[in-house]
Amino acid sequence: MVSRRIRPRACILDIEATSLDADIGHLVGAGLMELDGEFKWFYVKRPADEVKILKRVLREVSTYHIMFTWNGKGFDIPFLISRAIKLKLPAEELLKPVHVDLAEFVRNNLRLHRSDLYHVARF
Repeated sequence: MVSRRIRPRACILDIEATSLDADIGHLVGAGLMELDGEFKWFYVKRPADEVKILKRVLREVSTYHIMFTWNGKGFDIPFLISRAIKLKLPAEELLKPVHVDLAEFVRNNLRLHRSDLYHVARF
């Protein structure tokens, strides 16, 4: 019997929005980077494009096994879920990959006087 290792697909996700609150703001863009450095940028040029772009982001995220974010559990994913619900899109696509929030990992596993991304990146 031949044993084959399946290499999981992983990405890093970050979004930009017009507000921290999804009921008054909208998605501006989303960046996905694979661990090999391949980068995909989804940009909302006009508010009318948000549905089309968010569909593409949801579809793309659902193809990964693992998704890394920085404060994604506190902002990115709740914002995307909220916008998907408002726009009647399948928010469950965001729950398919295992989500590793690196900000949460740092806060729970390291003893640093500051845990913002700027400081942690220089640590």
